[in-house]
Amino acid sequence: MRVLGESDFLWEDYLHAQPENLLPMIADPGQWRRGRGPSELATDRTPPSARRTRLSRRANCGGSATASSSAPGCARSSAGSGGPEGFSAELSAVAEAVLQGADSIVRQEFAPSLPRRADGLPVASALLALGKLGGRELGFGSDLELMLVYDDRDVAEVVGGDGGGGEPRPRRRGPCGASWRSVGAGRSRSTSGSVPTGGLAGPPRRSRRSPTTTEPGGPAWGFERQALVKLRAVAGDPGLGREIEALRDRFVYGPEPFDLEGCRRLRRLQVEQLIRPGTVNAKYSPGALVDVEYFVQALQIAHGAAAPAVRTPSTLRAIAALGACGRLDPGRVERLAPRLPLSSAR
Repeated sequence: MRVLGESDFLWEDYLHAQPENLLPMIADPGQWRRGRGPSELATDRTPPSARRTRLSRRANCGGSATASSSAPGCARSSAGSGGPEGFSAELSAVAEAVLQGADSIVRQEFAPSLPRRADGLPVASALLALGKLGGRELGFGSDLELMLVYDDRDVAEVVGGDGGGGEPRPRRRGPCGASWRSVGAGRSRSTSGSVPTGGLAGPPRRSRRSPTTTEPGGPAWGFERQALVKLRAVAGDPGLGREIEALRDRFVYGPEPFDLEGCRRLRRLQVEQLIRPGTVNAKYSPGALVDVEYFVQALQIAHGAAAPAVRTPSTLRAIAALGACGRLDPGRVERLAPRLPLSSAR
């Protein structure tokens, strides 16, 4: 009763909608006390009954199976075990498993229409996490902020429309950005309802040549630089994912100074527009979570070139790394994250 009464998600999705997942956990309380590892999550996300069906059916099966993996973390959090950091890491792992399953489903579904390289293989793409998912800091209300990046350096042909009347799709040379719209839409459909978060958000697609949207010195440059601190590859082509992360490091941790005035200007707008007068907002009020994040990101950007250990999407891990390399004094580390060192901040 205590666990199921903790949130609308647990009450509605488990007590009402998923008794087949709930009842075994009541019969065996030990299931509430342990998290599922990557191999178990991978098995959950694509059950055998879903492997040979269409996109919508496979998405529903995988989403229903993987959603049940978040219940143990919810229970441990409600019972005061594992702490918020452990719960966020577990929920982020579930979301990652869903996204990896969605990526696999969509790649198979859209394989005939993906742009091709000169050697005939599909153009590589990578799914990148930003925000709370990038930092493995998800809560129930968090969006899954994503960016799809494709490699446009060796595109030999792009599949056109369906041709109509069963005719073969024409192939042509040229830009392949439009071909990824259907892939992004397919990923959205295949993750819908799969994880208890706010929804999908973020720029739908970028090319390898221009994974960022701004130029140094532009009006939004400092904001994007901060946002990309949390960029992390979560699915798709591993080599392209690592390459984009390396580009991220050069962009974020380059020699340009941190745009402190731009950051202050953004914070003033957030306080003015997002906080109702006379109230305290745990995220946006002065001294709240966003101030902690921005403070830590400013230090990461300032010291990341000389101290690679601070280049991490996790705010908690960044605090620990900044303290370990002497860029943040022990008193501030204790104030910002009293329970460090944290084994759960992976």
